[in-house]
Amino acid sequence: MNSKNKVIFYAFFLAVILYILDSFIYYLVFADKSGFLDVLILDVPVNEIYSRLIMMAGVIIFGFIVSGMISGLHLENEFLKNLLIINYYIFMNFRSLNYII
Repeated sequence: MNSKNKVIFYAFFLAVILYILDSFIYYLVFADKSGFLDVLILDVPVNEIYSRLIMMAGVIIFGFIVSGMISGLHLENEFLKNLLIINYYIFMNFRSLNYII
């Protein structure tokens, strides 16, 4: 698994963890005689569904943005490696020309 896919996987994992954590906090603070499973999946209030989905979407979108930045960094890294190799060969050729003169 490359680093771009790892970031996306971690973003989805973090989104699920935040959903569960938000459900737990809602259960501790606001739930009246309902169980944790009701607040988590079975009987979720509409405003909580909205806020949790917005939070999850934000984390996942951020993960995609970061993975795009990482892939761009890999492309720049390959470009710089190739540039370094080209500069090394140019330097070695000029050095060998200097010995001839």
